[in-house]
Amino acid sequence: MSLETIISYGLTRPDENLTALVLMGGGARTAYQAGVLQAVARIVGPHREAEKEPRFPFKILVGTSAGALNACYLASRASEGLAAFKQLAGFWATLRSAQVYQLNVPGWIRSSRIAAALFLSRQVRKQQAFLNDTPLVDTLRQMPCEVAAVMPYRSVDVLAIAPSQSLDALAQAHAGELPAATYNALAGLGALGARGSPSGAALASYLQFEPGFIKALMALGERDAHARKDELMAFFGSAPSGEMLPKVP
Repeated sequence: MSLETIISYGLTRPDENLTALVLMGGGARTAYQAGVLQAVARIVGPHREAEKEPRFPFKILVGTSAGALNACYLASRASEGLAAFKQLAGFWATLRSAQVYQLNVPGWIRSSRIAAALFLSRQVRKQQAFLNDTPLVDTLRQMPCEVAAVMPYRSVDVLAIAPSQSLDALAQAHAGELPAATYNALAGLGALGARGSPSGAALASYLQFEPGFIKALMALGERDAHARKDELMAFFGSAPSGEMLPKVP
């Protein structure tokens, strides 16, 4: 099979309308996704009572970084229907920082990546990232209409759910749960406390795989999803209008 054949097959439009789930990365912050999906199961489930075991609602799973791990977990349990979402939340509830990473402070300080971060801190404060891909996004948006018209893509319906409150502030409130080595390292970087830098607070939220923070994230995800219950019901119960892509950061 040639590469051209593989690409052509991948670009073939499906005969049925598909619903996809897109999960962003974010370290410990992605526990929020588990909360949102638990709420989705509770909202969608009662409207599928005719099914003996309500089927898994997504045909396509896509994820980045920790979001990709969530997607893989769900894919491995998709045959269990909506119960997969409860199992994902249960998995997150058992996680601890020690199961995810080990922080060797002396080695970390010597790391060239940390040195690079210090040199690039001005860029991070300005662009909110080491690498700013905004120019690429702008270029893609300027694609000529006639070129876009012949490409094998089409617009899709999107329902995006994002945190309704600052996850950085939430992480600060639970900072005391961090392992001592992680807490001391973050405190030394100015990431914790009332005077902590915004970028430092964000770093803390990525590393906080501890029960209190994880539980708070999932609870927030559930609340945010339930606040948009009507939209979710319409999204999953609406007449087909192309592929539908719920997107959870």
